[in-house]
Amino acid sequence: MTPPFKIIEDKIGKLRLYENYIITEINEDVVFDIEELNWLKMNIDTYYPKSIENIGYISNRINNYNIVPTNYYLSNLYNKVKTIAMVCYSDTSVQAALYEKSFQEKPFQVFRNLNDAIDWTLVNLKK
Repeated sequence: MTPPFKIIEDKIGKLRLYENYIITEINEDVVFDIEELNWLKMNIDTYYPKSIENIGYISNRINNYNIVPTNYYLSNLYNKVKTIAMVCYSDTSVQAALYEKSFQEKPFQVFRNLNDAIDWTLVNLKK
């Protein structure tokens, strides 16, 4: 895997930005709501020029945090992100991700390891 071109860390979590995809690691006990979704969108808009239209989003769920799944309708309105992959390390996390999937219109897949999520993302961005 090539190194990211930018790493951002703050109170919400860590973003690793690659040419065609983003890997997020949200901090423990964060409630990922509209403010956090706007943080993600702001960073995408800042570091990916308008000419890049196909970005994959990979959530590497190494920490326990809460997401407000009903806000997924907002992410469905953001066209730059084309795919969503969730990497889960527990059965509970997998179940939560599958529930979140029901709110998402974009290609969405759940994985048990990061490399599989990256491979799936890169293949699906080419479609």
